[in-house]
Amino acid sequence: MVLDLTGWLERWWAGVPGTAWSDFASLTGLGLTTLAIVWAWWHTRCKVLWCVRPGRHAVTGTTWKVCPNHHTVAHHRQLVEHHHTRHPDRLGHGDSVYPEPSSGKG
Repeated sequence: MVLDLTGWLERWWAGVPGTAWSDFASLTGLGLTTLAIVWAWWHTRCKVLWCVRPGRHAVTGTTWKVCPNHHTVAHHRQLVEHHHTRHPDRLGHGDSVYPEPSSGKG
């Protein structure tokens, strides 16, 4: 079934079977590369609404980062509130449910 579909697509695309497979493979690679770039940008951008800059500064108590332009007390408070509303049980950067291990020196 897949080979029949591929042969039909190749005849439609190039007119001769066996000549258009590299075209489809390159388009797939281009699409996957584009998706990977968009995913990476989305997950590393500033978390302030509509900001497209890369996030560089961690917001304490959350897993989010903000850009230098939004690295202010007001934005941090707003994001912490929003984060805890959306994710009440999620830990932030450097947070742990376990206490810090003692140094052993008494």
